[in-house]
Amino acid sequence: MKRHLKDSLRANKTLTYAALSDAAYSYDVASGHATGVALFEAMLEVLAEGHVLSLEGFPAPGAPQQIRTAHELEQVVERHFPYVSLRDDFGRYFG
Repeated sequence: MKRHLKDSLRANKTLTYAALSDAAYSYDVASGHATGVALFEAMLEVLAEGHVLSLEGFPAPGAPQQIRTAHELEQVVERHFPYVSLRDDFGRYFG
């Protein structure tokens, strides 16, 4: 799953609201926590490689159009899914 998402992000350069929502939901549900962690880690790894991701399907006006860094992803996640703290599990991406 993680590898598939990384390949998709690299190829399409697009992060959809649906993909981020799936990751957040899986992250929040105890039985799916490992899935959510893997999905967020894939996003962070692709950003760390220097890829710029366009955001698609986000409901809030004024949302950024692209993200380039872990910090920008964190801001988007905090805005839409405040129960997810990327720094708790992924501190190494925020050095």
